[in-house]
Amino acid sequence: VVGIPDQRLGEAICACITGEATLEELRAYLTTKGVGRSLWPDLVVRFEELPRPASAGKVRRSVPPDEAVRRLPGAGA
Repeated sequence: VVGIPDQRLGEAICACITGEATLEELRAYLTTKGVGRSLWPDLVVRFEELPRPASAGKVRRSVPPDEAVRRLPGAGA
């Protein structure tokens, strides 16, 4: 989950996922886990694979927000 720029809110919550879940499915899952609505994602961006450096298995945190913004509708990507 990353924050991306939003004109109205300043920042929107974006879930970067590798699966096929919809926004509604993610929200339903978060409801079952007791996650408050203020923490739910506003949108979902799908990746085939999340970027990871060769030296470690962790996701490179700087790439998903930038790539998510490029993949948004109307971003010209």
